[in-house]
Amino acid sequence: MSHEVLYQVNDGVGRITFNRPEARNAFTFRMYERLVEICKEASNDPAVKVLVLSGVDETAFAAGTDISEFKKWSSAQERARLRSAH
Repeated sequence: MSHEVLYQVNDGVGRITFNRPEARNAFTFRMYERLVEICKEASNDPAVKVLVLSGVDETAFAAGTDISEFKKWSSAQERARLRSAH
């Protein structure tokens, strides 16, 4: 489980917290994957009535995708695979 995307449920409220303040919560590919997992989990949990998304602190909600992640793309085929996964 990623420590960069935190999830807890209390009283029908699912709280998703982006926990990467050193990068202004810029998303890694793993963070996108974890967000999808959480949304699926919440969708299947009748106890969850609403999801609240926030940054871990007040510096940023999310700065978008961490551009250093693009260095992992080695070819056009890999780029297409990664795009289709998210």
